[in-house]
Amino acid sequence: MSRYFKNFPQVEYKFGTEFDSTLIQDLTVYIDIIDQLKDDTTSYGTYDILDGDRPDQVSFKLYGTPNYHWTFYYLNDKLRRQGWPLSYRELTRHVQKLYPNRTLVIREHLLTKFQVGETVTGSSTGATGLVIRRNLDLGHVIIKPTNNKTFQAEVITNTIDGVTNSSTVVSTSLEYLSAHHYEDTSGNTVDIDPTQAVGAELVEKTYLNRYELENDNVRRIKVFTPDLISLVVEKFEDEL
Repeated sequence: MSRYFKNFPQVEYKFGTEFDSTLIQDLTVYIDIIDQLKDDTTSYGTYDILDGDRPDQVSFKLYGTPNYHWTFYYLNDKLRRQGWPLSYRELTRHVQKLYPNRTLVIREHLLTKFQVGETVTGSSTGATGLVIRRNLDLGHVIIKPTNNKTFQAEVITNTIDGVTNSSTVVSTSLEYLSAHHYEDTSGNTVDIDPTQAVGAELVEKTYLNRYELENDNVRRIKVFTPDLISLVVEKFEDEL
């Protein structure tokens, strides 16, 4: 990346309360040469980023040098907004960290049961957990486990102010692998009745699926053609 910045003009800048100015590169400079070529379909092709590809590797694969990887970000707005796609392993780890808990699926009305902050207990497994979130539209109670036992399809209970609540868990899953929403066969998001079993005609989309789709949406990128890339970089550096 240092090659990309080396031609940026320098400006004087005072850091904090320092008396003397320091020369730094002006990173606010923007050159529109690449913008002028974005809509010219003869100037670029497409490349599908493979799982595990790094920008410098793709640059070397296309141009024989790793130094042109910065052009991908100039040419693709989605890369600047979202970043380079993660590998499947990196993405899975990322989503696991975002959704580290356990989802309990209950097919009954939960409006007054198992409120956030309450503790529930599995009657068969002895598993205990803290309710951290509920999704009443899907019949989900998201639990942060508080012992080393795992909730299963079983009756869960808790007692609040002397009143015992109980419900039957029909299934459980790791939170990141639980349903985020359901879609019909045309890919449209649809509502379900949380008190009824989900129909076989609907497709479950998990939290991981949702992030996989977003990640895959940036895999196909525009890339300058090999015969043009040197001229583009040269023009870019000249204008800097």
